[in-house]
Amino acid sequence: MHEALAALAHDYNTSVLGLRLGTDLTVIVFGQELVKQVFSSEEYDGRPDSFFTRLRGMGQRKGITFTDGRFWQEQRSFAVRHLRQVGFGKELMEGKIMDELHELLHLFGESSAVGRDVSMGVTFAPSVLNVLWVLTTGDKFSSRDDPNLHRLQQLFTARAKAFDLTGGSLNQFPWMRFLAPERIGYNVILRLNADLKDMFMMSIKQHQKSYDSDTTNDLIDAFLHEMEARKGDKTSTFTGKYASHLEII
Repeated sequence: MHEALAALAHDYNTSVLGLRLGTDLTVIVFGQELVKQVFSSEEYDGRPDSFFTRLRGMGQRKGITFTDGRFWQEQRSFAVRHLRQVGFGKELMEGKIMDELHELLHLFGESSAVGRDVSMGVTFAPSVLNVLWVLTTGDKFSSRDDPNLHRLQQLFTARAKAFDLTGGSLNQFPWMRFLAPERIGYNVILRLNADLKDMFMMSIKQHQKSYDSDTTNDLIDAFLHEMEARKGDKTSTFTGKYASHLEII
């Protein structure tokens, strides 16, 4: 696609293209300075508010990836600050990554010894998920055979095959969910949302039962602390309604 767009820009002798892709009005820029401006200026911080983004957000516009304005600023700042406090980008996280790396090397050694091929996606995904899961929930999947880990992998793989982050055909033709919900990927998102929400709500409820205002072991603890501190603030984005959307961050 980028070659076709570059050809259009050449034909019209412009570094800024405006066109409609499906139902979306789109602006494409070329050149280092323009790209830098788009990625660094507040004017371009807006995110799409579409059928797909709300479906991905369990019917709401929450999280960080597809939000903007005050909500995005507050939630992003909070997530980055507290993820760093529990180890993100620090030696603690490096230690967790090294643990997963040692396990990977062990698996590679076992596979090599018997001449067995290694599926990179299936092999690497559990390691990445484990590190992120620890930072978010404070827990680690018991093993690579953990059924919850397997289910999570299956759902993400199915979603990646069904569409990309733009929502694909489902976002362009949302009415197709009534005709071919499985084929267009609608049912995939519903299953992913339901399973993710169940998994995270189970962890959130466990955190609520053992809540200690003096302890912050992970992102969920930090969110619960912020909820408690902002309890009387009606404008707060830290409420129980948003707690189940931690997974969308």
